[in-house]
Formats: sequence, structure tokens, C-alpha cells
Amino acid sequence: MLGIYGHFPDIYHGSALFSSSAPSIEIEKILLTVLHRLNQNRENLSLPGFVWNGIDVEVNVGIADDLTFSYIDEEILHLCLRTLSETVFSTLDFLFIVKYYVPENGNRKPLRFDYYIVRFTFRTGEVEILVYHEKGTRRLAVEDLIMFIMEEVNRELKKRKKPSLKKIHLRAV
Repeated sequence: MLGIYGHFPDIYHGSALFSSSAPSIEIEKILLTVLHRLNQNRENLSLPGFVWNGIDVEVNVGIADDLTFSYIDEEILHLCLRTLSETVFSTLDFLFIVKYYVPENGNRKPLRFDYYIVRFTFRTGEVEILVYHEKGTRRLAVEDLIMFIMEEVNRELKKRKKPSLKKIHLRAV
């Protein structure tokens, strides 16, 4: 089923709860649009701790479809938005691959990447996020990943003159 990962782990490394007065469908559309934009790598990601160390960061995001993840390109974005026009997702699962590079002799040397499985659950008036760190060195802290995503969503909500999400709870282990 589109949007749901069939093997989402029972344990997780981070959780967050945000309140919202915007309709869930609006938040879902904005989330999908933001994640698609991240995949385009059109903007420098200013994630905590990396800018000052000269590390370039890229993020690739895929949406779950039962046991696989599909990279969110134009085609997948349109499929998701079309599906969203017919039904509201209560849960959306994504794979985030966070890639790190250091400049070396005019090239970019890759460092070990981090893989996160992230679940967004939408309920009336709130969004819950669960994060499982699948693999990697965890250079990017779980709470920083959550806040980065939600700041991007809030930026887009503000552009559309919608109420922003408010953090109620954030915890990482």
C-alpha cells in the first residue's frame, strides 16, 4: 500500500508530537512537496554541525510502498498527490538517506551515509513522528532530523498562510 512500510520497526530511536490547526490533508501535501524539493538538491542544507565543519550534506527521500521505497521524483509526487485527492493518509512512511561529503583536492569524498525510516501519523489536530535509525554512523542526530523536516514544513505552511506546527514533545534515544 502506498505510503505504508510493511515492516516498520517496533522500536524507534526518536519520537515527536506536533499540534496543528491546519487540516491534515494540507500538511500531507506540503510534506510531500517539501520532501520532493529536498530530493532535487537545489538548496544547501544547513544542518546543525555540518556547515562549520565543511561537510556537504544531501538528502534523498523515498516513500514507502509496502516492502519497498520509491524515490520521490515528479512522477511519484504526482501519484501521491493524486492518491491524496481521493483519500487522506493517516500514516506516511519514508526512507531518508542522508549523504555526507568532504571536499578533497577539488572533489567530494563520500563519508558513510545514514539511513532513517520515518513514520508520520496524522490525527485531528496533531502529527506524530517516529524515527528508526536503520544504518550508518548517526552523524545527524535524530532530533535534528525531525526538527529540520518540521522547520521546512513550517516554512512552506507560512508561505501558504497556514498555521504552523507547534512542538509538544520531542525525544530521542
